[in-house]
Amino acid sequence: MLSALGENFGTGAKWSDPDGGLYIWVKLKEGSDMVALNKRSVEEIDVGFHPGINYSPDGTSGK
Repeated sequence: MLSALGENFGTGAKWSDPDGGLYIWVKLKEGSDMVALNKRSVEEIDVGFHPGINYSPDGTSGK
């Protein structure tokens, strides 16, 4: 997964490099629409993720 992130995002994103577990935290440039990106990702390559707004109390942080 980490190598795929590097191949597809290059320097356009930052992500965690966890020692274990199931999750990788990815941060894209400010203003990226993560909800739209998730929808497109599911439709085009059958890969989904949880946008950061899912974890925000007010539903705005982590977009």
